Amino acid sequence: MNFKFHSFFLISFIIALVTSSFIYVLYLHNNNSNKTSIYAASSLRPLLDYAFVSFNDDLLIQYNGTQVLKHQILNGADVDLFFCASEIKCLSMYHAKNICTNKLVFIVNKKIDISNMSEIADYQFDIAMASKDVPLGTLTTRYLIQENQKIVNKLIVNTVSNDLSAGSILSRLESKQVQAAFLYESYFYNNKKLMDAYKLIPLNKNFELTYYYQIINDNSDTSMLVEAIELLIKNNGCEQFGFGKR
Repeated sequence: MNFKFHSFFLISFIIALVTSSFIYVLYLHNNNSNKTSIYAASSLRPLLDYAFVSFNDDLLIQYNGTQVLKHQILNGADVDLFFCASEIKCLSMYHAKNICTNKLVFIVNKKIDISNMSEIADYQFDIAMASKDVPLGTLTTRYLIQENQKIVNKLIVNTVSNDLSAGSILSRLESKQVQAAFLYESYFYNNKKLMDAYKLIPLNKNFELTYYYQIINDNSDTSMLVEAIELLIKNNGCEQFGFGKR
């Protein structure tokens, strides 16, 4: 009798637990289904967080590499607004509107006594570089193609990573795994620790990436968000966060 009672109690408890879990998941789904879903390139986070601060309770924002987000969308992810880095990485079936630019920079630990790229050949230090398959890597490759071959050879010899995101490079710099890296200018100007520990080494030309937004679901909510980002751009918001004008 005692065994039957305990068995009944255990089964009842499990049923209650499963039921409550299901109800909670259903609640989250229903609660989130009313929110506007945004997928955005990680490097845009400072700009978008500021632009959309008054909409926070009504948004679900996922930041990641553009190519990762694009893959998720093409495989059925539910998204209303997509912010992509580089037009060729955007969705071909939707109109893309440019918003701002980001410049490629080379940063070096302040303890390394160099002031221009030509001096790199005299030093040995570890460099982080992005894979050419991602926007930052594509931008870096554009720079390397036109740079002096002696400098390029030294950069390649000193490169110790082939990262798939700017965020990974940022982590390497912050953890001091490397002493230098090619990075987006906005990452440098929005990170006090980087500015304290690293310095910018000028490149021989400007190499810029352009960001775009794409409206996947055109409705009143996405229209308000687009108005907010356009207003920020109009008021020099891009420059405020280390980006360039569109």
